[in-house]
Amino acid sequence: MGSDDQKDLQAGRDEVARPGDVMRPALDAVVRGLQELRLDTGVSYAEIATRIGARRAAEGHSPGSARVARSTVFDAFQPGRQRLNAELVREIALALGCDEGQATHWRDRCLAARRADSSHRSAAGTAPESELASPAAGQDSDSDHGVPEATASTHALHVAFVVVVLVGCVGFNLFGGAFVARLHLPLFFDMAGTATAAFLLGPWCGALVGVGTNALGAFTAAPEGIPFALVNVAGALVWGYGMRTFARTVPRFLLLGALAGLVCTLVSLPIHVLLYDGASGHGLDGYIAMLRGSDGLWGAVLLANLPASIVDKLVAALAGLALARLLTPLHFAVASHAKAPALLRSAAAPGPARPSGR
Repeated sequence: MGSDDQKDLQAGRDEVARPGDVMRPALDAVVRGLQELRLDTGVSYAEIATRIGARRAAEGHSPGSARVARSTVFDAFQPGRQRLNAELVREIALALGCDEGQATHWRDRCLAARRADSSHRSAAGTAPESELASPAAGQDSDSDHGVPEATASTHALHVAFVVVVLVGCVGFNLFGGAFVARLHLPLFFDMAGTATAAFLLGPWCGALVGVGTNALGAFTAAPEGIPFALVNVAGALVWGYGMRTFARTVPRFLLLGALAGLVCTLVSLPIHVLLYDGASGHGLDGYIAMLRGSDGLWGAVLLANLPASIVDKLVAALAGLALARLLTPLHFAVASHAKAPALLRSAAAPGPARPSGR
């Protein structure tokens, strides 16, 4: 932090009301500074609110948590406040053209001013900060982006939604696997539900679906499929983490699907060879037998499984993405705090996702 920033921060601390004078709290210094910055940039309160909402949407927040009212922004610029949301101050600074470092300084200055005001109120015998922790109706709370914590009923609804989705994804996997086995297709299609859960709920929820699929399948159809739960878990982790860190565009998403096919093949290869002598139980067994004489058992299993696995995982990923996009609005209806991967954001919040003029 530069010397000027330190002076501004110290000014926020020093702007403490004199004994008996509660009309000039330290927060007023922050408010005046914000107002001066707003006047210098010529940005209206409504435009600030629009920019904040657009930035939140671009960061993956649900429509409910991304929206900020003009009145909320207007109130932040009014003097005489006893409490001011420091995170909202940071967002206002960003909307007014500050960079991340400057915006963080504004937030720190607000926090310092709040502490100074709290100390003054305690010394003056007025209500301490702890008694002001619950803002009145219409004022911002200090939770992230001023969004109140979820109620118990909302939390229960979210848990119920997740459970239903996980169970449904397990059923989707079992149905796909049974369908392919019945038609003796050279594919698997037993991981589309895993992809759906990994995209929508995260990698470890996808992994849970994968384990549940193979465990339940052992009781209903094929006990020998239990070791292949490792394949399902590997695919879930690749899809779940890749969707959130890499696959922000359609070409990258397709590359992620191919990568999942490669990883799943490498994980399944020793299981096929060491436990089942190369047999897959799918339509690939004929190809493996044909290649075994020239490429050996390991080579035959690899060459037969890799192309099929890549195609299979691409199909599963596309099916999972389509289903995840259908479920995304419902997910955010019961979990407004959730963040969506880039390819699910348009399903969560239609319209432009990037802030205007930034």
